Amino acid sequence: MLKSLAITLALLVAPSSTTPAPSDGDIVVEGRKREALQEFVQALTDADRTRQLARWNRAICPSIVGVDEGQAALIEQNIARVAESLGLQAYPQGCPTTMLIVFDNEAQAIGAALAKNQTVFLGQQGRDRLTDFAETKNPVRWISLSDPCGFGGCTLTGSRLSKSERPAINMMLVLVDGQEIGAFGLNEISDYLSMVALGNPVLGEAWPNTSILSMFSREREDQPFLLTDNDRAYLTGLYTSRTDATGPLQRRSIIEKMTNSDDAAGEQSD
Repeated sequence: MLKSLAITLALLVAPSSTTPAPSDGDIVVEGRKREALQEFVQALTDADRTRQLARWNRAICPSIVGVDEGQAALIEQNIARVAESLGLQAYPQGCPTTMLIVFDNEAQAIGAALAKNQTVFLGQQGRDRLTDFAETKNPVRWISLSDPCGFGGCTLTGSRLSKSERPAINMMLVLVDGQEIGAFGLNEISDYLSMVALGNPVLGEAWPNTSILSMFSREREDQPFLLTDNDRAYLTGLYTSRTDATGPLQRRSIIEKMTNSDDAAGEQSD
């Protein structure tokens, strides 16, 4: 099916110790920090049809089209570097393309055409997702498909905290509107695409300012837009959460990982 999709795209784009109790101020700060992390995770997470958070299993095989070879290589290398930090393998021998990233000045038209002509294939995760993919005004749009038994197959379970499904992403399509990204550097675009391709976030409109995903919706600052500490902690939490856990439990695990990462960073800066 992926080969068929690639052909369609080609046609479209051609031409425990006791511690002192904290003060009231500390309680407020800690409470706000955790609330902010909860909001961050909720804004990014996109449960699939199993109501769990799907992620890549073991390997990724990106392919970048629509830019020159040097630019494509830099984007691929950046995605691979982030992927390997999460325990994934990039480009293993014989790996077919599973992550197709297309740059084109007519991304809006391509998205609409794909939603119309590949409805059965791209709509496997639900009609709403396909509609969002076709109609979003974001400079970057994406859609993914997942195998509900992608991590070792489905097994029976009787626990409230686990499910028989263990979803893994098996295909992702990303469209980048070349007319909307001119103000951003290649390194910024590469980091943004790394977060999209590996985090598989929900395709939304309002992103937390503490994520690189917000770079198209807020003013440029003195520093370039790069993966934030929250982004990296989120990805780590996602890829270390239990694959058979329920969606709420997976989110809780990610929040705990981000909280621990934030605390460790604070101790190092003291």
